[in-house]
Amino acid sequence: MAPSSPSTSTPTICEYLINTHPLFPSANRTSELLRTPQAKLALSLLPPTTQSSVLKFYHLKDAKLSLLSHLLKRYLISSLLQIPWSQAEPRKDEKTGKPIFSGGNGRSIAFNVSHQAGIVAGAAVVGYGHDDDDDDDGVQVGIDVVSTSERSIRDRQLISQSGGGGSSGGVEKGFHKFVSIHSEVFGRGETDFLANVPLVTRQLDQKTELDETDKRLRGFYSLWCLREAYVKMTGEALLAPWLGDLEFRGWMAPCPSGERGFEAPPPLEESSTQGSGQEKGNNEDGILRNPEIWLYRKKTDDTNIVLKSLGTSIMVSTAVRTPERKEDALGWDLGRYRMLDLETILQHAKENA
Repeated sequence: MAPSSPSTSTPTICEYLINTHPLFPSANRTSELLRTPQAKLALSLLPPTTQSSVLKFYHLKDAKLSLLSHLLKRYLISSLLQIPWSQAEPRKDEKTGKPIFSGGNGRSIAFNVSHQAGIVAGAAVVGYGHDDDDDDDGVQVGIDVVSTSERSIRDRQLISQSGGGGSSGGVEKGFHKFVSIHSEVFGRGETDFLANVPLVTRQLDQKTELDETDKRLRGFYSLWCLREAYVKMTGEALLAPWLGDLEFRGWMAPCPSGERGFEAPPPLEESSTQGSGQEKGNNEDGILRNPEIWLYRKKTDDTNIVLKSLGTSIMVSTAVRTPERKEDALGWDLGRYRMLDLETILQHAKENA
C-alpha cells in the first residue's frame, strides 16, 4: 500500500532520555529485581515473555537497560496516542524487525529506542499521516546513544599498544590501526576522514582540554552514533548492502556539554516540530546539526539528523525523514531531549491501565 498522505495537523516530536544508574539501589544482581518493590511493579507492566527476557541478563546493568527500553516503548505509544497501557503493545515489522505499532485510533506513531552506558533514549513522531497501514505513515525515525567512556580503558590500551607508546606519533599510528579494525562499519571514505584529525577535532582543540587520544575517540564515536541513528531510521539494520557506500562528510565532533546529572528540563510542549531546519554543521552548545550525507557518491538531502552531547561522555543522535514529502522532516526541530523518570512511567501506566 502506498504511504498515507501527511496529516494537515502539526505532528509532535518527543525525544526522551532515562538514566538507569540510580534505579533499584537495593538490588545487586538481576535475580534480586523480583525482591525490589519498584522493579517488581515495573516488570508486572510487561507481558510474561518480556519479563523473562529481561531477567535472563546476567549483569544487572543490562537487565535495567532492557527493562526501561521495553517500558519506554509502551510509554511512548500509550501517552502519545492516548490509549490504555494494556493496548500499547509494540510488535516487530516482518520485513525490518523494527518495532512498530498500529491501532492508534486514527493517529499514527513512528518511534525508535536505543540504550548504552546506563542511558535509554527514545524518539517518536506522532500525528503525521493516518494509522491505516504499517509503513510508518510516511515518516521514519532512528535514534542512537553512545558513551565515549564506557570502553575507554580498552580503547586507549588498544591505541597505545598499536602505536607503540604514548607519544604524539604513537597515538596517531595507534588510532589509524584502531580505525582500521572497525573499518567494516564505516563508509569507504569515512576512515580517511576520521584520520584527518584537524578536521574532526578542530573545535575540541579550541574549546576543551581533552588529550589527543580522547579527542580522536570522540570523533570516532560521533561518527558511530550518526551512522547508527541513520541506519536504524531506514530499518535495514547493519546488514544493509549500502553501508559501505554511506558517508557522513563535513562535520566536527561536538564538544562535551556542561550538563550534570541530566536534570529534568521544563515540561514538553505540544507540537514542537518547527525549528531551525537545515542548519548545517552547527556545533553550538555541543550540538551538530545536519552534516552532509552521501550515498553511492551522491549527496542526499532528505534526512534531518542531529548529534548532541550530554555531559562529558554521552552523545545521542536522532534521525528523521519523510520520504514522500522530504521538506516536512527537514523543517522539524530535533535535539530537544528531555529526561523521563521511572515514577512518571509507573504513574502513567496506573492511571491508564
